[in-house]
Amino acid sequence: MDENRSKKELMDELIELRTILELKEESLKKIIHNREILSQTALQRRNGN
Repeated sequence: MDENRSKKELMDELIELRTILELKEESLKKIIHNREILSQTALQRRNGN
């Protein structure tokens, strides 16, 4: 890491990385939710509902 980077630069980068992580977490939650719905739908169709 460049030791000349200011504390503000590091804080700005941390905020940016947290934002990216939160967006990825939300995307993952949506993917898991959609997969659960698809699994339930497939199970219902298999059972003839």
